[in-house]
Amino acid sequence: MLVEYEFKNFGKSPAIIHRLAAELVHRDPRGTGAAGLALAPVDRAIIGANEDTGRQPAEIKDFSRAKWATVTSGETYIHFYGNVVYSDIFGDEWSFSFDWKYSPGLRRLLPDNQPRRKTKHYVLKADPLK
Repeated sequence: MLVEYEFKNFGKSPAIIHRLAAELVHRDPRGTGAAGLALAPVDRAIIGANEDTGRQPAEIKDFSRAKWATVTSGETYIHFYGNVVYSDIFGDEWSFSFDWKYSPGLRRLLPDNQPRRKTKHYVLKADPLK
């Protein structure tokens, strides 16, 4: 089971990525099961306006057709979730969390559409790119 993801900067100024964590999990209703951790560093720690991080993988390596059948039947579920923390050139730090869940009825991952939130505001005293 493989999900490839990327983050895109839709703003007009650079985004400086500090932390990025993503995880693909296959669990039963009790919350037990396999996880495919995706903490791979992004290709670019600073992404400019309308640029992206490049595709990153999140994978569960021992995922069989039998396990997939339990997902499509609703016995188990798949979540893809994570968080990215970044700052802008104005000194504001932002956090964006996501949690996508596979819908057997629609046969695709559905987003939760969480908004980003400002976590800090500070005055930059040095060049953030150094």
